[in-house]
Amino acid sequence: MYHIAASEKMLWGMLEGAMKGPANPEKKSEVKMTDEQVVSAVEDRSQKFKAVEPLQPQNTGYKSLDEAVADFKSSRAQHIEYIKTTTEDLRGHFVQMPFGWIDCYQLTLMIAAHSNRHTQQMNEVKIHPDFPAPEQ
Repeated sequence: MYHIAASEKMLWGMLEGAMKGPANPEKKSEVKMTDEQVVSAVEDRSQKFKAVEPLQPQNTGYKSLDEAVADFKSSRAQHIEYIKTTTEDLRGHFVQMPFGWIDCYQLTLMIAAHSNRHTQQMNEVKIHPDFPAPEQ
């Protein structure tokens, strides 16, 4: 959960940074993935990735699960409101990710897919017969 909350903020910061600059529609040719491919790639848990240092749970700065959940809920509510009401050209602004260029609309899809990926992972852990692990 710490990773999810911190990632939400970091990825949204990338969106905000990209949206501050001018639209760059000629960059569209650099985008190689469809919306569906972005979501599918992020949600595909057959590929394992190691989070960058600042997004590893122990490095996020959260002191408790409650703090991380509250921060995530607050951020997500603001992001949903923005997406519902924005008139900005999310398709005309771009960010470069490790897998290539995407537009800011695709970045919003990626943020949601990332949370979904890890929520599925947490749900699987919770239904495991050894959950919760006995105290040592």
